[in-house]
Amino acid sequence: MAGLTTSQLMFAAARVNFSNDKETAESLNISPKTVYGWSRQTKKAIAVIQRAYLIDAITASKEVLNRYALRAALIKVEGLLGSNEDSTQQAAASEILDRVLGKPRQSVEVKGEAVAPKTYITVSPDMWDVAE
Repeated sequence: MAGLTTSQLMFAAARVNFSNDKETAESLNISPKTVYGWSRQTKKAIAVIQRAYLIDAITASKEVLNRYALRAALIKVEGLLGSNEDSTQQAAASEILDRVLGKPRQSVEVKGEAVAPKTYITVSPDMWDVAE
C-alpha cells in the first residue's frame, strides 16, 4: 500500500501470526514503542492488509481441500467396501469431506406438552452461523 514503509508492510504481513502487536514487533526486531507510535491512518492501512491476507488465506485453504475431496471420497468408499485402510485415513477423509461438503444434517425430535402434534426439525451446523 502506498505510504507504508517496508517495516510497516512486513509488520502487516507478520501480524496475523501473532496474538498482539508487541510479539509481532519483537519478532521483526522492531521496537514495540515504534509500532504503538504509528499514526491512526497507518494502523488502519495495516488492518486492511491483514483482512485481505486472511481472506486470501481462507480462499487458498479451501482450494487445497477441494483438490483432495475426490481422494477423500474414494478413501471413504474403500473403507465402506471392506478395505483395511488405516483409521487415521478414514478420519482425515471425513474431515476433508465435512469441510468441503459441509457436515451431514441431523434430525432432532422435539417433544413437548403442547397440544400441537410432534414437530420434527432438521438441524445443521450451518444454521448456527450468525451473519455479521
